[in-house]
Amino acid sequence: MFDQFRCFIEENVLVYSVAINSWLERVPPEYYTWLKNARYVSKDSASETAEKVHSSLGEKDEANGWLAACLLKTIRDNQRWHKGTELIDNFPEAVSWFKEML
Repeated sequence: MFDQFRCFIEENVLVYSVAINSWLERVPPEYYTWLKNARYVSKDSASETAEKVHSSLGEKDEANGWLAACLLKTIRDNQRWHKGTELIDNFPEAVSWFKEML
């Protein structure tokens, strides 16, 4: 049961990370590839989530850009299960916005 819950969380963390990252980079909420073996999030569901995230965040300005960046950093840094490798670690493009900012 724990492994199923962990998989569900990791897939959703990846979806939201990619969606927030694409909004910060001002690119359309597209998923060029999605996990073929995803168990809980389908490609259509991932696209719908990205569209909702972009819609909720609205037009990028200084304040909501900063808040979205904080959220992405929190997602990237705090989702650690016993300090092991997670799904998001295999997708550096999910948080690529940070590379551009450094």
